[in-house]
Amino acid sequence: MKMTNRKRACITVLALFMFFTILPPFTAAADTIDNIISEMEEMYQYIDEADKAAIQDARSEIQSLEILATDHEDWEAIFGISTGNNLITPEVIAAFGGDESAARDAAKSFIVGLTEIYYTADSADMTQQLQEFRENHRDTFHTLFGSEVTVDIVYDFFMAAKGELPQVIASSSNYINDLAFGSDQDLIDTMPNVLRDAMQTVLEEADPASGIGILNGKLGDIGWSMSKLVAQQKVIGDLIDPDLAARIAVAKALVRSQTELYIYENETETLQPKDANKEIHLTQDAGSTVEYRLKIMGREASTLVDFSSSDPSVATIEYTEGQGYPVTKAVGAGTATIYAYRDFTGASPESD
Repeated sequence: MKMTNRKRACITVLALFMFFTILPPFTAAADTIDNIISEMEEMYQYIDEADKAAIQDARSEIQSLEILATDHEDWEAIFGISTGNNLITPEVIAAFGGDESAARDAAKSFIVGLTEIYYTADSADMTQQLQEFRENHRDTFHTLFGSEVTVDIVYDFFMAAKGELPQVIASSSNYINDLAFGSDQDLIDTMPNVLRDAMQTVLEEADPASGIGILNGKLGDIGWSMSKLVAQQKVIGDLIDPDLAARIAVAKALVRSQTELYIYENETETLQPKDANKEIHLTQDAGSTVEYRLKIMGREASTLVDFSSSDPSVATIEYTEGQGYPVTKAVGAGTATIYAYRDFTGASPESD
């Protein structure tokens, strides 16, 4: 019996990649830029063909916003004007020589370019967008942050924040429930909070003289914080992706790119390689069983997702007693696809 195992877990958040480009590679070591592009390209390979239309729709919406004046109500909302998350702060205006109109225009162009990168369904297009963004917004970056903050510092910061994500999620039963078992709306609402908490932990623990400490200081100098940026990113998402389809598509791709499958045998875990189509192919003899471990960002996630077989006459899913780890049992000849998916009311093994 031959089984194709396609992992489709979406229980946590790796929206960090969105923020890799908030402070893009205007000044960076070549290998750092290559690392960012490589990780983003890897993620985009996991976007379902059926989801690409939703991502393109979101890009079209941000392009529609681009033609609106910066005092339009939608841009007022994106900038957070008259809220505690205002991005057009007195400090930002001062950085543009006291010209609020210039500050708004620069912020608008910056946000449009950034969002177009995020909502890109093609890795080659994303690479070109990132390179163009770097050139088009070099002056804005230097105006706001000077030359001390490099993308190498930002990269180190987000790698540290990424490392904090599992601990942040594990620290809150509400986070676990919403990410693993909540609705799509719960997932989208919770993701920014998890990201905010992870980044805040790293900033609070950073030496003020370190690169991350300097980054934190520069953000504070213009009246910004990671909490503000996360909050306003959600405002943008609500405007251009009201049905959540694009954000869910990207979230699924992000998590899939960080998911690994292991066979567990004799108390040993063996990583199963993915083929060029990001699938894992396994063969079992009829009547045999195989126990698995599913990991996301290196952390055990087997018991936080559900598993399903596309053809129970070929392979069935069982669970170990006690801890409930997944076990496939070969029933008959043929090919079956085993799905790992987020377990919530209305979930579909093929798409969640």
